Amino acid sequence: MKRNEQDTDQLTRALMQETVEKPSSELNSRIMAFLLKKAPQKQAFSIKKSVSAGQLFILFVVYMFVIAGGLLLMQKQSEDLSELMLLLKQLFPIILTVAGGVSFFVLFGLLDEWLQQHGYKIPQEE
Repeated sequence: MKRNEQDTDQLTRALMQETVEKPSSELNSRIMAFLLKKAPQKQAFSIKKSVSAGQLFILFVVYMFVIAGGLLLMQKQSEDLSELMLLLKQLFPIILTVAGGVSFFVLFGLLDEWLQQHGYKIPQEE
């Protein structure tokens, strides 16, 4: 059966080659010249999406949860919910400080990048 399919395929290809009209080399060269003249070379570019305020807020909240979860895992001896809440209440300033610091680092890094892209420069005192 497989041999029969190969014979049919070869016969079909042979019949199609006889009916196909081949273009002249002059036509090929004219088409290539037209394409090269019409389509200028384009440079690759990248689209850079900046981070929005909502994304920064979500990042801040995620940092808060990750740090809180990590600290709670480190303090596994607290089994009662009230003890857990007291521990979280005691550690909340540390969590807030670390998350705030990281968020401000990201904020000022993005601000610096945005200012450089838009051509803002710090005025020099004379």
